[in-house]
Amino acid sequence: MASSFIETRFSPIHPHGYRDAFLSFTIPYIIGAGIHYIWVIREARRQNTLLQEIRKKGNIESHNG
Repeated sequence: MASSFIETRFSPIHPHGYRDAFLSFTIPYIIGAGIHYIWVIREARRQNTLLQEIRKKGNIESHNG
């Protein structure tokens, strides 16, 4: 966005130029952030499941030993 602002000082832009530039960067960012967020949540759930399994194994072994 800063480069667009600087460029407009030297050449004219379309009346909707800022809106178009904003949308062309914002929409892909939101999609990418959503994918990343979903991946992080799934990974955290997987790690929590693994930790629960490890804790269960630890409790079983400590009672048997």
